[in-house]
Amino acid sequence: MIGAGPYIRFRNGFEDLLATPRDIRAIFVMAWDDVTAKYKRTILGPWWLALAHLAMMLGIGFLLGAVFKRPFLEYVVYVGLGLTFFTPILGALADGPNVFLRYKTWILGSSYPLASYVIRSVLNMLVIMLHQLPAILLFWVLAKLPLHVHMLLSIVGLFLTVLFAVGVMLLLGPLGVRFRDLGPATQALTSVLTILTPVYWDKGALNGATNPVLVANPAYHLLQIVRGPLLGDFPTTLNWIAGGGAAVLVFVLGALVFSRSYWRISVSL
Repeated sequence: MIGAGPYIRFRNGFEDLLATPRDIRAIFVMAWDDVTAKYKRTILGPWWLALAHLAMMLGIGFLLGAVFKRPFLEYVVYVGLGLTFFTPILGALADGPNVFLRYKTWILGSSYPLASYVIRSVLNMLVIMLHQLPAILLFWVLAKLPLHVHMLLSIVGLFLTVLFAVGVMLLLGPLGVRFRDLGPATQALTSVLTILTPVYWDKGALNGATNPVLVANPAYHLLQIVRGPLLGDFPTTLNWIAGGGAAVLVFVLGALVFSRSYWRISVSL
């Protein structure tokens, strides 16, 4: 680090990225506080997230479970996992252009690495996911779904999904500072992406995983490699290559854009 304050931090964006893990404990505490502060002085606190997630699972599961002729309890788990693991993908696209704008006061008044605000936003999503898990576990037990060793593959899938989310925010964050219309544009995109991705509808409705709508959708492949192993729907080689490839490619591209735009971010705020 070569200075403090809003203008001089590190020599380049790559040094900033490499320095960010040193503050990971502080970043996690701030991310946790970002979530819990919204529910301060409420009775349930952040567990309102679990209740809201439960209501969404039941509503969609009841409606679409009947449409796709799937067992109710199993379909509720399918929907719950989809909504939970789609959170970092959706959140990165929707909030990516605003990640540095949202933390403008922090950026101009502290010497944390700029990349720490990206990590803080992603950890924020993971904290939300953590509070959603009890609702899924409840219906997992009620549905009597089995446990198996292949479920551990979901850890790899989750890592790639988080890597993708970090890459998206590193890519869109600097662009969003300069082009303010990018935020509304990506929010519109997320609405379309949610419909095109089998988050809560059965992929069998599109004649399986060979449909072009699914094959060309990296969000589908990422969701499949994290949700599929949990439900015994093992990801294909294409899922791993497309999902993993998209995560690595977007992260590298995001790191390059972040590094190239590094000196302009604070000044453009």
